[in-house]
Amino acid sequence: MYTLTLAQTKAQLGRLVAMVEAGQEATPTKRSQAVARLVCSAPPRQQMPSVAEPATSNQTG
Repeated sequence: MYTLTLAQTKAQLGRLVAMVEAGQEATPTKRSQAVARLVCSAPPRQQMPSVAEPATSNQTG
């Protein structure tokens, strides 16, 4: 879990959203008191396989 000030949260919001999507949690604080908790509303996204990786197939013949 990451703890950040409100100013840090505002400056890094895009990065925080990406971290939360990956399963992390973040807690913005104001005067050292937690004011919110950022968590993903859906299960963490799975990384898609790279285009460079060969696809596996169950074809026979």
